[in-house]
Amino acid sequence: MKPIKFPQSNSVLVAPRNMDSTVCENLHIFREENNIISCWQISWKELFKLFRTRKIWLYVYSYSSSPPVALEIKDPWKTP
Repeated sequence: MKPIKFPQSNSVLVAPRNMDSTVCENLHIFREENNIISCWQISWKELFKLFRTRKIWLYVYSYSSSPPVALEIKDPWKTP
């Protein structure tokens, strides 16, 4: 999956200087009060694998505990 820029993004989280861009990219986000939203695009190859396994793995790079996170497929700016 690749993080992508989206129309509502209002900030960018910059990759740490000690991390190569193949490991960590800048992340366009929408930030408000206690929420940060990012958008990720899946490749056709990844989509096929997801369809077969129905699994998504979440990596959180943290030196302590994991912050609250969520994965969604619903666009937060579109009504259901």
